[in-house]
Amino acid sequence: MTQVFNPYSRFTAPLEAVEQTVNNDEIELPDAIDEINMSRVNGKLHIESTPEDDSFSRYTPTALIKAGLSEKNIVIEDDGTVTHETVSTYKQDLGWSAMDEDEELNTRTITYVDFYGRDDEILVHGALRAAMFHVLCDLTQVAVSGYVNGILLEDDELEPVWYEAGGESFDVELNVSKTSEGSDTEEESDGPVNWSQHS
Repeated sequence: MTQVFNPYSRFTAPLEAVEQTVNNDEIELPDAIDEINMSRVNGKLHIESTPEDDSFSRYTPTALIKAGLSEKNIVIEDDGTVTHETVSTYKQDLGWSAMDEDEELNTRTITYVDFYGRDDEILVHGALRAAMFHVLCDLTQVAVSGYVNGILLEDDELEPVWYEAGGESFDVELNVSKTSEGSDTEEESDGPVNWSQHS
């Protein structure tokens, strides 16, 4: 059985794109999952899993992805391109001096899904947890910024995983180091696991 450890997600995607991806079955679901469904609970977006295996008890809570929702006023360029940038960020990137102070920008309010969290903050419940981590990684294909990473354990082998916005995966390595008892160095006190990204 595949397990996932230390899942950490920090990416943002337009709600409309997430809904289209989930509702149009654009995610290749792992064998363990029959289907996924979305719902809103207390201002949060939940992406829930239904197991393929009917031996699961109906009372067994299966893994779900929990994400926040936010609205932003986004700049739309003259050719209709959605920049996914707020007015202040867009002007800063373009250069304040390059724009007339009185020039009005075309904007649109867009709802975003913020897939932010570590461990149970982003992936709730244990059953199908690794399978739903796969779904979380797949959702980066519609992300406009950020990344997700974690460590998979399968057949006694550890595999670090890293996906960035756009769905691109990167080769990463997992470094495990021993720390001395009583050490007060910042590097050692941060914990034994470090990520190194290799493009």
